[in-house]
Amino acid sequence: GAGFTPRAKIVIKYDSTEITSTTADAAGTFVATFQAPPSLHGDHAITVTDGKVTSAATFTVESTAPQTPPVFSPESGARVKSPVSFDWGDVLDDSAPVTYDLQISTVRSFISGSIVLGKTGLDSSRYTLTEAEELIVSSRDVPYYWRVKAVDAAQNESDWTTTAEFSIATPFSFTGWPLYTIIGIGGVLLFFVGFWLGRKAAFRF
Repeated sequence: GAGFTPRAKIVIKYDSTEITSTTADAAGTFVATFQAPPSLHGDHAITVTDGKVTSAATFTVESTAPQTPPVFSPESGARVKSPVSFDWGDVLDDSAPVTYDLQISTVRSFISGSIVLGKTGLDSSRYTLTEAEELIVSSRDVPYYWRVKAVDAAQNESDWTTTAEFSIATPFSFTGWPLYTIIGIGGVLLFFVGFWLGRKAAFRF
């Protein structure tokens, strides 16, 4: 910068936040560098002042949305067991870092009121439900739907991924005819073991 008060303190603001400061030389000029903080896409004001002389400029943050992440698992139609995990592809973007928003719904359209779980600002392309969150999606063999989107540091958002359906698998249990079959086989085995032991004892006497 140039044209400022010689040897005055120079304050530089990004929007309304002081980002750095320096001192002008004897000619009223200065050099200052700083890295723009993560910001919403669009125009931002840079203001330079020494208290008497003020100069302003515009800094524009890019507004290109990141790519939509590819969905890996659970695949649509999958029946999953605990722990329930979601996996999607990493997204690279000039406005790093990229985070992810994850939603789980009881209907494919994700209408208002149907979203049972929403996570924002995830810094990894994989998420495993906590025990408390698994209770929210604990209904067995009923469909749930999930989707995810990428958000860059400029708050540009990708489209939501294609909706994928999944259900919670019912744990295997011995009920009905499998249970009765096991009981029957066990009874037969016990009968033969008892019969054999009885004959063995009789033979000894």
